[in-house]
Amino acid sequence: MAKPIELEKLDRTGAAVSARSSPSVIPSRSNRLIAAGDRAAGGEEPRDEAAFEALRGRVRHELERLATAQPVPSGLGETTPRVTAAADCSRPSRALIDDCDGFVRRAAIIASLTAGRAAARSCAG
Repeated sequence: MAKPIELEKLDRTGAAVSARSSPSVIPSRSNRLIAAGDRAAGGEEPRDEAAFEALRGRVRHELERLATAQPVPSGLGETTPRVTAAADCSRPSRALIDDCDGFVRRAAIIASLTAGRAAARSCAG
């Protein structure tokens, strides 16, 4: 069984996503987002910038897979001229995927800064 991502990181992920998403999204999607992150991580805990960057693509792929798993009901009309119902329905999912990708990118940046500080301390000592 894959090791779940640390709860602290999930809390930060949930906070980051909830800050950018409508309140109706959080309870309904949070469990699926957490499960997608766990599947993408494959039991590995990213520790450095390269590991977080590698995780970004896998998380995006998994979230896109989830977003397309639920088809748009047929027969929905255009609410905006020349904008299909499918395009309207996919917009919130795309925004959420981008928000999650941004969160993982920020985690990579933090990891690179943490590594830089550790290296500077070892050179100074």
